[in-house]
Amino acid sequence: MMFLFEVELEVILFGKETKYVHAFDKSDAEFIAVQETIKEFNCSKEDISTILVKKVNHN
Repeated sequence: MMFLFEVELEVILFGKETKYVHAFDKSDAEFIAVQETIKEFNCSKEDISTILVKKVNHN
């Protein structure tokens, strides 16, 4: 079962970014959010720091 996660990231030169992603667990949610951010800002993984990964729904 997939859950909705809120992932807060810090992107060098762009600031804080919040993504909402569906994933099976926190590690998948972080991976998906980082990959989306890399594509969106055309930056490298090294430019992104994860601040928070939190499950939004508790079903």
